Amino acid sequence: MPRIYGRATSSNVQMVMWGAAELGLAVERLDYGFGHASTKTPEFLARNPMGLVPVLQDGDLTVWESAAILRYLCAEYGHAPFYPASPRTRAPLDIWAEWIKSTFTPALLNGLFYPAGAPRSCLLSPNPDPRRRCGHSASGQDVGYALGARTMDRRHRLHLR
Repeated sequence: MPRIYGRATSSNVQMVMWGAAELGLAVERLDYGFGHASTKTPEFLARNPMGLVPVLQDGDLTVWESAAILRYLCAEYGHAPFYPASPRTRAPLDIWAEWIKSTFTPALLNGLFYPAGAPRSCLLSPNPDPRRRCGHSASGQDVGYALGARTMDRRHRLHLR
């Protein structure tokens, strides 16, 4: 049975667990990270040298990074239409999966989960830690711009391009 290392409160672990559930795959999840077993031990770092969750152990295979884990689970245990065999058919799924991770999630986190008030330049900064970008965090309007909004009205409704 595949084993997932990571705490239930991690959004990245939740994505992996959701994917496994959609596949009907039974997995064992072990609590690691923030307030649980340490991800900085030599044993854990041998699984993931970045010291982050989630990590998948499936027999003698170790995979880390949630998107890589999901792709592996789908390729190993999934089938069409959930995960089409043809790369051509699967490409639109991969596009949206990448968009969620690279565009939507950072904008959502910066706009809703961190204090409001940052200029747009801070939201788009390459520094992954929003508290260290420029001393500001994103406003709701900045979230709209990052999501591709042409304009936003006063009620923060997006008017997409």
